[in-house]
Amino acid sequence: MQTTWLISIVAWLVLTAVLIALAIYRRILTRGEYDVLHIRESEFPLVPQQAAFARRVDTVDFWGKLLTAVSAGYGFALVAILFYQVWIQTNA
Repeated sequence: MQTTWLISIVAWLVLTAVLIALAIYRRILTRGEYDVLHIRESEFPLVPQQAAFARRVDTVDFWGKLLTAVSAGYGFALVAILFYQVWIQTNA
């Protein structure tokens, strides 16, 4: 039983560490962001770069939201199972 809990908690910690690393990566990625929309004809060569950067940030945001939901759900499930097991043991 203790090994199962240890594995579950380590898995949640690894998932959370990946989420934190992704947040740090996004912070580093957007540090030098130039967020001015290029609409002039003279700025036309910059548009593909800006679109590629926006897609990259959108991808990082998607995975960040997904990992946040999975990590929070997994953590809440672990806590719920722990409380249930404690409740069963105290009422037995």
